[in-house]
Amino acid sequence: MSIRPLKCIDKTAKKPFDRRGKCKWCGSNRVVKAGKNNGKQLYKCNDCKHRFHDNGKFPRMRKPKEAVAFALEMYFDGHSIRKISKNLKKFFGVEVHWRKILEWIEKYVPQVDNYLSQFEPQLSGVWHADEKAVNFRPRIPLTDKQRRSGKRRKGQQHWHWDAIDKETRFLVGSHISRTRTLEDAKTFMKDCARNTPRPTAIVTDGLEAYRKGINKVFYSRYKHRRVEHIPTEAIPRTHIRIHNQLIERWHGTLGDRLKPMRGLVSPETAIPRGFGIHYNFLRPHESLDGNTPAEEAQVQLPFENGWGDLINWTTIWQSLCQTKEENQKMLNLNPT
Repeated sequence: MSIRPLKCIDKTAKKPFDRRGKCKWCGSNRVVKAGKNNGKQLYKCNDCKHRFHDNGKFPRMRKPKEAVAFALEMYFDGHSIRKISKNLKKFFGVEVHWRKILEWIEKYVPQVDNYLSQFEPQLSGVWHADEKAVNFRPRIPLTDKQRRSGKRRKGQQHWHWDAIDKETRFLVGSHISRTRTLEDAKTFMKDCARNTPRPTAIVTDGLEAYRKGINKVFYSRYKHRRVEHIPTEAIPRTHIRIHNQLIERWHGTLGDRLKPMRGLVSPETAIPRGFGIHYNFLRPHESLDGNTPAEEAQVQLPFENGWGDLINWTTIWQSLCQTKEENQKMLNLNPT
């Protein structure tokens, strides 16, 4: 390791280093030189105090940010994860095992989801909700004797609950459960109501758990705050005024993506949440004239680089929140 002595750094630390890049942690321009590490220039941010290399990579990542963003974009667009690994080597010259791409998904999707949860979409107030059966792969492998006998592993069936806004097509919320009980419906409705305005009506199928769950979560004795529950059928018919075809179409899109995967690994996986983020913020919708549901819901965020921008903003947001917490702790320890 080759690092300049501290006395030499003190002279240059007072002068901000004017360069095209910014702090990869908080996005600040208050960046100065801070010696070298293995012959590579090291920088320090005077705002968040992080040290980093200006190497075009996300913090604590070894692969270029363009490669990471490309992998997530292609995966949620429906491409095979092994083909994505081959294309990374072809287009970026980066060798990545396909399991590493899954690690990127499990790492960044929850972080991006937490960042986006602070935005409140402007919805029409009419939700379409439904549940879809999804299969999860069995975790226990077959023995040699079972394979020779031709026995097949059976996965576990779970239920994927989803709600979508009528006008904006915004995916309001999702939930995965083993059963379809009242408690599952209540949890699903609470998840939908956490970061969205109160709806005026919810369209569902005839499952009794919906009626009781909506009444438990959205009950109000005031007439103007009541949420109307409209049970209906999924397929449009001439004698039915309202149908649930919107959410059925989303479930068709989700099923088309899950089918080649032959099921998910675990209900705790971040992959379904990534589908929702990609659908709401990055995937243009034909019925919305090429706009995304987020744009229709007045969540205006520029997406020039898709998942790359989402990860950048999430990293900056997390760094600013951490700096704010540290400053608050210092104020509590040293009150004036």
